[in-house]
Amino acid sequence: MGSTGRALLRACPLVRIPVLGLVLMAALGLPSCAVGTLLPEGQVLYKDSRVEWPEMDDPRADPPSVLGPGVADSEATAESEEENDRSKKELKRARKQARKQSQATAPDTPEDILGDLNRLDQRRANKRFLGLVPFRLWLYLQLTKNDEGPLESWVEEPGGIQPAKNLVEDLLYQDSTRSLRRWAIESIGEPPVLYDTTLAKERAEKLEAYLSNKGYFHAEVETEHEVRRKSGESIYTVDAGPRYYINRVRFMDLDSTLEPFLTEAHSRLLIIPGQPYDLDRFKAERVRVRDTLLNHGFYTFDRNYVEFAIDSTIGERLLDVYIRILQPLEDSAHERYKVGHVYTYPDYRPGAGAGTSGALELDTLERRGVEIIYRNLDYRPSTLLNAIYIRPDEYYVAAQHRRTQRRLTELGAFRFVSVQYQEREEAGQRYLDTYIRLQQAKKQNLSVEWNANTNFNALIGSDVDFNYRNRNLFRNADLFTLNLSTGVETQFAEDENLLRNLDFSGSANLAIPKLLLPKVLRPSRARMKEVRSPRTIFEARYIYTRRLAFYTLHSTAFGLGYSWRQDEHQAHSIRPIDITLVVPTELTDSFQAVLDGNFLLQQSFQSTIIPAASYSYVYARQNLQGGRQGVVFQGSGELAGNLINLGWSAVENGEHTIGGINLAQYARATADARYYWRFNAEQSIATRALVGIGVPYGNSDALPFVRQFFAGGPSSVRAWRVRRLGPGSFSVEDTTQAQRAFVDQTGDLHLELNFEYRFPIYQFLEGAFFVDAGNIWLLNEDPERPGGKIRSDFYRDIAIGTGIGLRLDFDFFLVRADMGFRVRDPSLRGRDAWLMRDPGSYLDNFNQVTEFNIAIGYPF
Repeated sequence: MGSTGRALLRACPLVRIPVLGLVLMAALGLPSCAVGTLLPEGQVLYKDSRVEWPEMDDPRADPPSVLGPGVADSEATAESEEENDRSKKELKRARKQARKQSQATAPDTPEDILGDLNRLDQRRANKRFLGLVPFRLWLYLQLTKNDEGPLESWVEEPGGIQPAKNLVEDLLYQDSTRSLRRWAIESIGEPPVLYDTTLAKERAEKLEAYLSNKGYFHAEVETEHEVRRKSGESIYTVDAGPRYYINRVRFMDLDSTLEPFLTEAHSRLLIIPGQPYDLDRFKAERVRVRDTLLNHGFYTFDRNYVEFAIDSTIGERLLDVYIRILQPLEDSAHERYKVGHVYTYPDYRPGAGAGTSGALELDTLERRGVEIIYRNLDYRPSTLLNAIYIRPDEYYVAAQHRRTQRRLTELGAFRFVSVQYQEREEAGQRYLDTYIRLQQAKKQNLSVEWNANTNFNALIGSDVDFNYRNRNLFRNADLFTLNLSTGVETQFAEDENLLRNLDFSGSANLAIPKLLLPKVLRPSRARMKEVRSPRTIFEARYIYTRRLAFYTLHSTAFGLGYSWRQDEHQAHSIRPIDITLVVPTELTDSFQAVLDGNFLLQQSFQSTIIPAASYSYVYARQNLQGGRQGVVFQGSGELAGNLINLGWSAVENGEHTIGGINLAQYARATADARYYWRFNAEQSIATRALVGIGVPYGNSDALPFVRQFFAGGPSSVRAWRVRRLGPGSFSVEDTTQAQRAFVDQTGDLHLELNFEYRFPIYQFLEGAFFVDAGNIWLLNEDPERPGGKIRSDFYRDIAIGTGIGLRLDFDFFLVRADMGFRVRDPSLRGRDAWLMRDPGSYLDNFNQVTEFNIAIGYPF
């Protein structure tokens, strides 16, 4: 390496890293070199494509009047005299049923189809760094244009930044470092995505085929090419023509074995009279017919046995659809199967020896017609049988098969669940012997997580979490979890204690995979079949919070709850019993002085018993609009002290206590809505809206401190530390010195909005840009915290922060580092609240207006 290059490396340590050195090269060379000029003659970069549909509102798209819904029919004729003579009442009822079903399964509108057409093109233009500069493409072209690369001629030209040129020569053009150049081309560079008129023509043909599949049989797509400044764009103009609609749907030539089941399910047809032709619905109807028969014992039935015939000769853009069920080649009819023997192997070990449990000496236990074959039975038989819905001598039902496999998987005790069948025939009846093989998951595991946050005034906080899991503690496939967390907050400054705060929490949970309810509340077995992931949860919690300059807080809780999933998107949780005891101790004289002057704070810090009941609901769906969008909603409600107070109110008045400890009474609710939009596999936007409110009443003048809301921290408004924001426009600078020392701010109302743009940087390294806004407020006036009560112009109290972040995504966990910058501080007045209005003052107070957080996982 040349002397100048070595000198530059010593002067700028960052460029010792090859990646950062190449970024420096890009910053020096990119402004003076357009990417398009580096392309060979005749090549054009792909920019984009779009679909236009000028005559989307063509009156020919209006649906024609259909003759009526279809019916099951064993005749091949289009219609019969009997159908022509049907009474008007029957026809009206049939049409009403068709309209009802049509509304439940609305067809794709032209607007929907246009959106699909624009998404059909899977090609993507070259990526741009921060959405602006195609750095990876530029680097690739710079290093591969010819054998030497255009950078070499730039290095040899006189003038410019000579140290940087020497560095480029040393890094990329010395014999000993040519491998670095190849690595940069393959790992960082990106080949050009070229515009190709042949591909554009192929895409136009795909668009026409898609429109045909949606009922536009005469659609035509014209292509226009726009090439400007070495980049090309395709514009596809759609002339859809008339759309065709379904007139009638009927089954043909059904044999006597299948007819009862398909006739019964005819009202659930997915090909609906009055709706437009849609190939996807025909495919879905084949699956529906298959599933219907699979759920009635026809184990070998396949969707390929379903055939469609379409008659378009009736005119007026109407189609009659005929569904025919083909017969199997090897038999004259489709056969119904019954379940034969059911064998379960709870400790299955593949390839470990004779027998399906991998052991030579096996024991057998029979319960409810199910044979449990094992070497070591680590689970109670009832735990296994409650998850198995396949029973001998019953007709095979595919839904029971899926339900059994799902419920066994939901137990969480098995890493692999296999349900397989072996056919046999006995006395003319077909049987399926069932083999359920279960490979046990690792019973115990331990994990450790670490979180940290800091700001530039030398205040550092961190916590360590230890998590222990046991998946079968009491042989019920129950899940026992033990979580221990400890955290500290330190201050590195003069005249400050090194250790400021200390936290410790511990929780123990036991989740049993069934609902342990009183007999009068217990759902029937038929209803339990539809319940997913049922859990009865016993919980014990303890939290120790030590604020060395103020107080020590002990919180002990015991609870009983139930959780289950309604379907793959919705989950419920009810906690009818949740009793918490909060006891503050070791109050310092300075903090006692704060309490004596603040009635509401004093009420929230008294010893309290909280007998509460709560409910929470979660809806999560990540596959909207072809998987590009996702929504998550979490809502919860909590009531405390009502039942006990109701009993006391019947016999006495006044404040109620238990053993001299006050009884809390309040209502609390939260709602957390999140929306995700994914541009592609690497870039996405995540947003969140959060609202929470707590109302004390009856026996309480204030919410208990542990139930109040707070803002700030790694997963909230990240430009403020935890519990440092709000309430409202309250500023601790306007209070006494003792009150300024106590900075844990809480409130009765919480509002928050978050926005985050996530983008890739390099391999597992990701970046983020975020904006957070929100605050907390009080519902009642607090003389000691002026400006904290919610007002009609509450929007003036919204705090705003922005920032950038880095994420290390290791697939199994993600490490996050965020730097937050305060933009608007509601504790300041007027224009002063907008901190960045004066850049000089902002930089002078940089330590006070920034916050650095390190955490595990995404903030939302």
